[in-house]
Amino acid sequence: MKSGSPDENPLFTENGHKMKLLRKFSLQSKMIIFIVALVLFQIGTMGLVSTNLIETLLEDQLGKRVLSVSQTIATMPEVARLLEAKDPDGKLQVLAEEIREKIDAQFIVIGDRQQKRYSHPDPDKIGRSWSVETMIGLWNKARHLPRER
Repeated sequence: MKSGSPDENPLFTENGHKMKLLRKFSLQSKMIIFIVALVLFQIGTMGLVSTNLIETLLEDQLGKRVLSVSQTIATMPEVARLLEAKDPDGKLQVLAEEIREKIDAQFIVIGDRQQKRYSHPDPDKIGRSWSVETMIGLWNKARHLPRER
């Protein structure tokens, strides 16, 4: 909507001609506004880039930690012995819970090569099969849950 009256629109001068808003400012003021806008843009951009980089590094470190813990658990003689014996007494669940508490993990799942679970945060799933997709789903869910302290 165009306004025809100079009183209704601040972009009109007293004689009725349109005036650019920036013409009201001196060159020094325009340069200060431009520099401040540029600095704010750079700070915002660097903040986004830094946040993304930090998130990527943290996820990478967490992934390496998870892999290290899983390899350590897999090479424990007690775990190998219990898996070979099919864990008749449910000791793997107790062991997994002890390890989880010591390393401040959200969950530990122990399974065999036939994809049978011997430990799980949900006891109803112990003894049931798992798939790679299930483990990826658990991993993605755990990454987005707040850590309990």
